[in-house]
Amino acid sequence: MEKRTDGARSLWAIALKGQPVNTRISYRYADRRDCRQYTSVIVAGTITWEQIGPHLATKRSFVPGQLGLEDLQYRFKLPGVDHSWHLIAPDDIKPTDDAPTIVLTGDELAKRFADTPWDGDWFVNGLPRHIDAPPAPFDPVPSVYAPPPPPSAWPKRPRARKAGAA
Repeated sequence: MEKRTDGARSLWAIALKGQPVNTRISYRYADRRDCRQYTSVIVAGTITWEQIGPHLATKRSFVPGQLGLEDLQYRFKLPGVDHSWHLIAPDDIKPTDDAPTIVLTGDELAKRFADTPWDGDWFVNGLPRHIDAPPAPFDPVPSVYAPPPPPSAWPKRPRARKAGAA
């Protein structure tokens, strides 16, 4: 019998030993300058690459904020305007007997991967774009804290007449 080392077989082996089966999921972020951040979360229960791999965007990428996971690009001291895509690989999903670090179970997280349409621009001005929030109130009377209007909106002044002009 051949020895298989894929994640599903390893999880089954741990389950047979009677140990609690949780899953460690690691993912990473690299910005355009190749500055990197890494993290891992542990979910209760099992989740395998076969459950999430088909639902990832190109190049095994996803946006963790859309799943309820941490977006790592905000860990940088001076986060710039950059992308929100994170990477995950089959080797990043491993069985563990450590306690869960997030409230999602493996099945719940797999369902979120399956149901999420990936949108790399989903976070705009610090708020998720897909949230239907009422528009901000608009005050037509400028306040002292409002920026000045552009010069094109300034009132036109009458030109001074030159002395002796008729």
